[in-house]
Amino acid sequence: PFASLAASELGDQRETVKLLESKKTLNLEDWGIYNGCISSNRIQKIKVLDAHSAMLSLVDGKKVKIHFMKRCDGIKQHGFVYTARNNMFCTHNYSVRVLHTGTHCQVETIEPYLDME
Repeated sequence: PFASLAASELGDQRETVKLLESKKTLNLEDWGIYNGCISSNRIQKIKVLDAHSAMLSLVDGKKVKIHFMKRCDGIKQHGFVYTARNNMFCTHNYSVRVLHTGTHCQVETIEPYLDME
């Protein structure tokens, strides 16, 4: 059991390294990300993953993950709204508002999501 666990962990580490290497070579423009912003027209669906992140499904089938600067309590249970400026969803001093609580959560990053399956 120990050997298989170690081999499994090594496989996970290799996948992580491959993912990190591929992210270095990604062109953010291929996901429609320009200067930390993405056009609201490209966003088809938003799924809150947890208190720290959400997944944006784009109209072309690609996915983008957003991370919040701090823990965003209530966002998984209640969802959120955002107001697009110039039809853009951005990271720079940009926040979303949690429904029912009114809490504002600042968006820290918008990055391509690569499914390793």
